[in-house]
Amino acid sequence: MTGKTIRILLAEISNWTGKVPVATRARRGQLSKREEVRRTGVYLVVGPDSDDPSRALVHIGEGDNVLKRLLRWSWDEAKDFWERVAVVTPPRATDTDHFMEAA
Repeated sequence: MTGKTIRILLAEISNWTGKVPVATRARRGQLSKREEVRRTGVYLVVGPDSDDPSRALVHIGEGDNVLKRLLRWSWDEAKDFWERVAVVTPPRATDTDHFMEAA
């Protein structure tokens, strides 16, 4: 393995039916084509700390349409640190109320 992400990673957790697509910033176009990222959910953007490159910065957010929130992050220079994103969404679009209460 080279350690480079070529495609979007999709994590599934046993005993839980949600989806967790993970992608690099360069793959956000591919990520935006996934139906899950248009749902209510939680996202984590991760990137290096400019003050200490051996450390990572993480921002955790939520949105009714996670893709819209991520697009804002993509164009905001003040939030330019991120290199990778993970999106946690419920298994079906109709499960959003219970999902957000559990989160």
